[in-house]
Amino acid sequence: AKYDRLDILVNNAGVMMPPLSHTKDDFELQMATNHFGHFLLTALLKDLLEKSAPSRVVILSSCASCPCSPKFGTTCDINFDDLHWKSRKYDKGEAYAQSKLANVLHAMQIAKSYNGVTAYSLHPGWVQSKLMRHMGPGCVTCCLECCCMKCTGAMINVWDGSQTSLHCILSEPEALENGAFYSQFGIYKDKASQKGGWPMKIPNANATDEIAARLWDESAKLVGLGPSGSVPEAWAVKAPGQQGMS
Repeated sequence: AKYDRLDILVNNAGVMMPPLSHTKDDFELQMATNHFGHFLLTALLKDLLEKSAPSRVVILSSCASCPCSPKFGTTCDINFDDLHWKSRKYDKGEAYAQSKLANVLHAMQIAKSYNGVTAYSLHPGWVQSKLMRHMGPGCVTCCLECCCMKCTGAMINVWDGSQTSLHCILSEPEALENGAFYSQFGIYKDKASQKGGWPMKIPNANATDEIAARLWDESAKLVGLGPSGSVPEAWAVKAPGQQGMS
């Protein structure tokens, strides 16, 4: 490794509501991109993050992790029996909601599992970007963005959309709640949550410690990690002074 410390890791890779497809590892694309890639990367950097303590992990989730209006998913839950949409009819909104709830659960479990590392998940707002390109034909997406941005105020620009992330990245640890969810205003079905909050109690009964722990174990198994997410020695990313050390 080139650097001897890592103060902040921001997990922001994402894809939204594409047609059904699977990776070479046979993972559904949204779950693979939005959760499993982040999960494995963070695990590989665990030693470096802990060595750099106090450090933090910031994971971009979405209001879609919860029931919304208009809705993304119906259940907004983790389907452990069919994580990758092999036996049920594919619902791209439900798949997106599952992957975004996984982000929330990931941050919750990092907060319990890593030493000297804090973690936060967040909804940045409905930001004007190319993320919605799979939601319909280009002209439909452009019209939707225009209506949401100019008529309803539900969509925000990139500058405003960065503020919740920056809050979680730059605030002193004592000013933040470890494992918590931070939110810009959003299209939550729960009206009390629509204004957002830093932090905010996530309006999803499926965001529990038990489900977070189960997803952690299942994710570790699927990406090839050891028990409780331990990283094989040959995979670990170490700081320059740690090379060759166990």
